[in-house]
Amino acid sequence: MDTLEAVNQIDRFNNLVTGPLRAALCTRLHSVHEYNMEFYSTFVFKTRAIRLTMGGGGVKFCCAGVMYLISIAQFVAIVGLY
Repeated sequence: MDTLEAVNQIDRFNNLVTGPLRAALCTRLHSVHEYNMEFYSTFVFKTRAIRLTMGGGGVKFCCAGVMYLISIAQFVAIVGLY
């Protein structure tokens, strides 16, 4: 979390990322590489769900053994693209 604190974004991160996804992203274990591989190997972008609404599921992926289906807007906010 040092980087988020350095760029003054820790509060935004805490508000957006919760539950099992937060646990997976906040871990400092040596298995971070495994989480990355799991994420990249299961990531699916649904081109038909192009509407930027907070509902629906435009992005599907697995992280720490949990499958996520979130909107494109949520994904963009979590990864910091917008």
